[in-house]
Amino acid sequence: MNALKGTGRLLRLQLRLDRVKLPLWIALTVGLIYVTIEQLRTAYDSAEQVLLYASTTAPSVVTRLLGGALTGPSIGEITITESFLLVALMVCLVNIFLVVRHTRKNEEEGRTEIIGSLVVGRQAGLTSTLLLAAGVNILFTMGFVATYAASDLPIEGALLYSVGIGLMGMFFACVAAVTAQLFENSRSASGVVSIIFALAYLLRGIGDAFGNLRESGLGVESSFLSYFSPLGWVTNARPFSDSEQPWLLGLFVAGIAILTVIAYVLSSRRDVGGSTFQSRPGKAHASTMLLRRLGLVWRLNRVAFISWLLAMMVMGATIGAVADEFDELIAGNDQMRQMLEAIGGGGDVTDIMFAATFAITGIALAGYGLQIISRLQTEETSGRLELLLSTPLSRIGWIAQYIVFAAISSAFILYASGFTSGVVYGMIAGDVWYHAFDLGGAIMAHAPAMMILIGFAVVLFGLLPRYFTPLVWTTLGACLLIYQLGTILNLPEWVVNVSPFSHTPFVPSDSLDATPLWIMSAVAAGLIALGLALYRRRDLVTE
Repeated sequence: MNALKGTGRLLRLQLRLDRVKLPLWIALTVGLIYVTIEQLRTAYDSAEQVLLYASTTAPSVVTRLLGGALTGPSIGEITITESFLLVALMVCLVNIFLVVRHTRKNEEEGRTEIIGSLVVGRQAGLTSTLLLAAGVNILFTMGFVATYAASDLPIEGALLYSVGIGLMGMFFACVAAVTAQLFENSRSASGVVSIIFALAYLLRGIGDAFGNLRESGLGVESSFLSYFSPLGWVTNARPFSDSEQPWLLGLFVAGIAILTVIAYVLSSRRDVGGSTFQSRPGKAHASTMLLRRLGLVWRLNRVAFISWLLAMMVMGATIGAVADEFDELIAGNDQMRQMLEAIGGGGDVTDIMFAATFAITGIALAGYGLQIISRLQTEETSGRLELLLSTPLSRIGWIAQYIVFAAISSAFILYASGFTSGVVYGMIAGDVWYHAFDLGGAIMAHAPAMMILIGFAVVLFGLLPRYFTPLVWTTLGACLLIYQLGTILNLPEWVVNVSPFSHTPFVPSDSLDATPLWIMSAVAAGLIALGLALYRRRDLVTE
């Protein structure tokens, strides 16, 4: 049989399954960028303001690390610097989860074997998935070109940047296609690609941070490290500048071709449901820890906990290392100072920087807590929960284990991130232990907001289990959007207040007000209690 037989039918099936989610995601991403561009054009509507932005932003190690190296004084470059992180996340993550869902996830749940019993070729599933990903990235590219063109930005730069974004998305779709062949479960496949994405972003950030400032002081030449990152290929193509490097996009084409070949070769050399890296057989005798209440929960989530702990400590160390330099960034930029004060409160600019970045850390770690709670749905729909409930374990006892673990572990990682920031900053500014405990305590102000999201997730799990996953991650995405673009987009106050992180005191730049923390803690407890009551009253949902 032809290995590609049935590709078209599978592609139509995938389009039908994703006929709502994909168009909404693409429209949301493109729409956000359009609104962001318009707001930035309004904020920097004169050549003097653009030059002021470039002169204060280009020398900043902080901006290079987080947003990328500014290559010149233009509104196009400003939009890239301000929005590249959001664009990269939204484009790459949808490609990663799309490919893993239609390849490894289908094999993991037995759907691929059922489809394979029909007149379908061995490589039809992989091929249709890559074709779907290619179509999604073409739509992203067309949407971004139209957005930049509608904003009267140079069409050449718009084409170069938009094509680069589309190729970047396809590159990570191919990386996901490879990891789907390497690992036997979807969590490992998507997790490894996400780590690769994070490393690529970090490598680009380090390469830009150590770049050379041009003589004019209005642009930066990235160091060679940035050229080793796929994300750096987009920014170093230098759209909207006089020294464009479109040849860098050829690296995407070569990488996509190589990764596609590797994915097909690996797929042809394994069985359906198998993987290149097989899990090792477990021990003959289980640890006594598995007999304890939280033992199994820890065993299932320890890799995620350790990975998040290390990642957040690295992030905390990075924040502490660049904090002392932050004062120079906004010394001559009143607009940037006002924007930061709106986000991170008043006071010393270094404290503003800590307050703003700690909020990002809190939102990120809310994602970790939601990841732990999301495991509830996996255990229930797979049928494993029914086996557990056949023992003396109660339904409330089972779900309570995950809630307790999510709360304690996320709070521990949050404190570790702030403590690490304080240690590194103290090594630069002096008085290590004072800053370590001070910043460790300050960052804990975001714990109640994290618990509200966890409590809301429990309510969704009890009330709408079939729609739990998209609703949970949409909620987190809304909080990130409100935080990152709320000021730029001039969102109404009631919209901003939807996010619990909007009510968190921005310590250490502001004095600590415990009242909103107690209120949010009570709200979180109420949501958890409501979620437990709803879950107790509904039937189990299995596939």
